[in-house]
Amino acid sequence: RAGKLQRVGEIAGFRHQPHAATAAAGRRFDHHRKADPVRRLSHRGVGLVLALVATTTIMSVEDRIKEHAVLQTLGFTSARVFQLVMAESIILSFCGGLVGVGAALLMLEISSLSVGAEAVTIAFTPSLRLAVNGVVVSLLAGVLAGILPAWHAAQTDIVPALRHA
Repeated sequence: RAGKLQRVGEIAGFRHQPHAATAAAGRRFDHHRKADPVRRLSHRGVGLVLALVATTTIMSVEDRIKEHAVLQTLGFTSARVFQLVMAESIILSFCGGLVGVGAALLMLEISSLSVGAEAVTIAFTPSLRLAVNGVVVSLLAGVLAGILPAWHAAQTDIVPALRHA
């Protein structure tokens, strides 16, 4: 019966007007849905950087297997080799993060970058919070990208590694 009344009202020219709170909630939901692709894109960008850092660290460890075996021969424990490779990964990603954040802040200071769509403009402005977030993300990328190569270097057998190199 309610469906018939609604159709009769539509035929007569009446349209259903949602309650103001419902309409506002719908707009908030639409805004969140529009921001979702930006969030996914940023996560993919961080994932790409993480993959690049991991690949670089793995290549560095593979090229220096003999060095790690010599360190273990000299008495370095597996835990110490793990710490050395992790420290290298973290320091490299931290330095890269500082350079990247510095370049980004300089670019934002020089130019006025903004994104506009559907009469909404988002201006990018440099801030301390943005810089700290960038450095923290680079540190996390260094930690995550260094775990597997550090474990691999720590688990290297001394004799085969010395023969291989």
